[in-house]
Amino acid sequence: MKKISKTNKILLILGAFFILFTVLVAFLLKPKNEPSQELFSKANYIKDYEFSDGILKSQEAEFSLPIPEGWAVKDYDYKITLLSPEDNKNCRINVEIIKYKEGDEELNLQPLIDEVESGKRGETENLGYSLVNAGGRVFLKTVFKKDGQIAYILARTSSGNNIYHINSGLISSPDCVESFDKVLQTVKIDYDK
Repeated sequence: MKKISKTNKILLILGAFFILFTVLVAFLLKPKNEPSQELFSKANYIKDYEFSDGILKSQEAEFSLPIPEGWAVKDYDYKITLLSPEDNKNCRINVEIIKYKEGDEELNLQPLIDEVESGKRGETENLGYSLVNAGGRVFLKTVFKKDGQIAYILARTSSGNNIYHINSGLISSPDCVESFDKVLQTVKIDYDK
């Protein structure tokens, strides 16, 4: 067995110290809060959904929505999805309610609503904005189009620290647009601050 020379021993020791020093510096310089953690810490998804007597409810968000007859309800922890019967072209409606911390900019839909009212935001080839009255609330409705056909609908409103998101998922037939509009009209939000 060969002996390691004094020079090689020194080089091995220096290499080991360099590696340890690099790891220590990387650990100390690592940001304490990753940007994604900070983003998600701003909002909390409402998760107290209940389904009884054909009505989807959230006590915390003071929200209710009658489920259309024959539709299935799936709970995905942070959102609820309503699925139409198979004979109705596989339509879906997703409900997400997000509670923001007071003062967060995300809560303020009013600038977008004002732009729609003033005509600054309207309809383009692939995107359309409108205001819809539903359940005593004004919803900002955004329609996304592909090849001239409606592909996705998002309706949002806010109350208190909550933003209520109701979307269509990908639309597979014109019947889904009609179903979405009918369901949106049945939303009830009793939360006022």
